[in-house]
Amino acid sequence: MLLALTNPIKEAVIKHAAESYAEKILGQDYASPGFWVALAMVVVYIPLLGRLAAQHFFGKDGTSIGIGLTGIVSVALTFAAICMADTSLSGFIPIRPLPRPPADLLEHRLPRPAGHALPDGFLEARLTRTMKAVFSALCLTLTALSSAEDPLHPTLDGKVVTGYQGWFRAEGDASGLGWVHYGPGKRFSIQACSFDLWPDLSEFPPDERYASPFKFADGRTADLFSSVHPATVRRHFRWMKDYGLDGAMLQRFAVGLGKGRGAASLDVVLRNCTEAANAEGRSLTVMYDLSGLTPERFPLVAADWRQLVAAGQTKQPCAQFHQGKPLVALWGLGFNDRAPALKDWTDLLADIKATGAAIMVGVPTYWRELKNDSQPDPALHALIRQADIVSPWTVGRFGDPQGAADLGRKVWAPDAAWCRAEQKTYLPVIFPGFSWSNLSAQRGKPSKLDQIPRLGGRFLWSQAVAAREAGAKTLYVAMFDELDEGTAIMKCGGPRPVGNFVDLSDVPTDHYLWLSGQAGRMLRGEIPGSTDLPKR
Repeated sequence: MLLALTNPIKEAVIKHAAESYAEKILGQDYASPGFWVALAMVVVYIPLLGRLAAQHFFGKDGTSIGIGLTGIVSVALTFAAICMADTSLSGFIPIRPLPRPPADLLEHRLPRPAGHALPDGFLEARLTRTMKAVFSALCLTLTALSSAEDPLHPTLDGKVVTGYQGWFRAEGDASGLGWVHYGPGKRFSIQACSFDLWPDLSEFPPDERYASPFKFADGRTADLFSSVHPATVRRHFRWMKDYGLDGAMLQRFAVGLGKGRGAASLDVVLRNCTEAANAEGRSLTVMYDLSGLTPERFPLVAADWRQLVAAGQTKQPCAQFHQGKPLVALWGLGFNDRAPALKDWTDLLADIKATGAAIMVGVPTYWRELKNDSQPDPALHALIRQADIVSPWTVGRFGDPQGAADLGRKVWAPDAAWCRAEQKTYLPVIFPGFSWSNLSAQRGKPSKLDQIPRLGGRFLWSQAVAAREAGAKTLYVAMFDELDEGTAIMKCGGPRPVGNFVDLSDVPTDHYLWLSGQAGRMLRGEIPGSTDLPKR
């Protein structure tokens, strides 16, 4: 550039080009104040519009070359539109010392070069009708791009999210369903319940509490919560924010889709979670759990997702995006305890992808090796390649920190390598402990209380460390509110009523929320990745 400016011939050429640009495009005298103002507008306009267009077409991280080229093309199209309208940029710039502009700046015609009697609208006269239509369509597209807002949650990378069941109902709540998931409906009692953890309701006001059949040792009634109460859901998402969890994946149970009070209840939970996530700045992903869904009902899932998209769910501030697309999760692909339904899964994945969504699939622990909990059909891998995120379910597959380390080394690390080779995001699942003694008793299959002990958080932390060492960049904590199987990280423990419940009195009731947030900090490199529990 310096050599060009010191060469008289090149300098003259550059000056002539600049003068021509000033007079013919900007409608300003070269080197006048108006010229510099107009030039500054263009210099700002190119990278700004380029960034907007590049983000839209190429994702959040566009290269400098891509942004610059996109910006230049955008400016050229805009100038073409201005010329077709028979105006110039000078109509929008108040500074023009010579000559004095006409009273109506918007009617100012393009300046005519000396010695050339070009008619007004000379560029328009040289454009075919098709070219005009193309230019107009592109300019309208760029205008729409410039007004579009980037998603607040553009990627899952570096995040810790938690599963949110939202399936608890209580006698007297707005659902009208009575006791659901706490026990066998109307038979719910101290002798007939189906959850192993007692939630900490010490922060809950009276209107969020529902009297249960349980009593404390002193005779006081023990209360429970309902997942359809909007204030309760808001409280849960506030806890996520307070302890550093980035968001939730809401279970939308496919067997409940359709009509009836159960389906309406699912919609209420989704609405409450959306409002709570928006208010607390957390992300929300709709996760369809296909457990128990018969193959002929698979189309209900795609139909429901299309309805949510049409209703604006993916335009909510809380909507989780990934790689430039709104994210939806499909859980239950490839497990050997259900019908394969690979053809139905193929159609479902195609239908969901047609909506422009990124897809997470929940798969068995041993999906890559096609053994143990996985269906052995190699066609499973072809289906998994249709997804953007692969998340293996590992709850209950090991029971101590050494088991977590072994799984991380033998399973997660090769899984993550497979996903990198296939350009997929890997999302391992970690869990704080496990217990389903009361639930198993209702099914006639006795099970030990506190089957996988939490060890004061060491079990959960060992998994987070193993996932990080395996190369994972994001984590899924199962689950926020799963009291039934004893995996809940929500505030639990403290005073418990008389009954068969896991004792969590060795740590504060918020310990597993806090520890999950610390796992996110470790994953992002904010704290060391030590096997020792972090200190509060």
